[in-house]
Amino acid sequence: PLCAQRSYWEVEWRGRGSSMGVAYGALSRKGADARSGLGYNAQSWTLELSDTCCSAMHDNEKRDIPVTYSPRVGIYVDLSAGTLAFYSVADNMMHLHTFRANFTQPLYATFGVGSGVGVGLDFALGQFSSSMDSIKLCPL
Repeated sequence: PLCAQRSYWEVEWRGRGSSMGVAYGALSRKGADARSGLGYNAQSWTLELSDTCCSAMHDNEKRDIPVTYSPRVGIYVDLSAGTLAFYSVADNMMHLHTFRANFTQPLYATFGVGSGVGVGLDFALGQFSSSMDSIKLCPL
């Protein structure tokens, strides 16, 4: 789990799409339904990205975010403030979205790769990934 009260990390992604965020450890990681899809349940918060769209997802609620392509994303969690914020990281940082929640369990960083961002659960379950898709943590 994330060990600090406040955590920040950056992720670089490429390919047809990626997702990143946080989830409770109790999130089911098996199955092909909303119980295990990142952002499709109350146990996970995620940002889905492709070269054409960006969406924030939590508890099966999707919010489209108007943004240009961003291959590097910063993720900031403040447990005491109850915030999870996403930023586009380039020459200047640009705020993408902030979730506000009362986090009641330890949080874990989550990542997913594949195409079909914004088209449904298949992306979240990684059913369309290829060898061209990748995601990596960046040194700070």
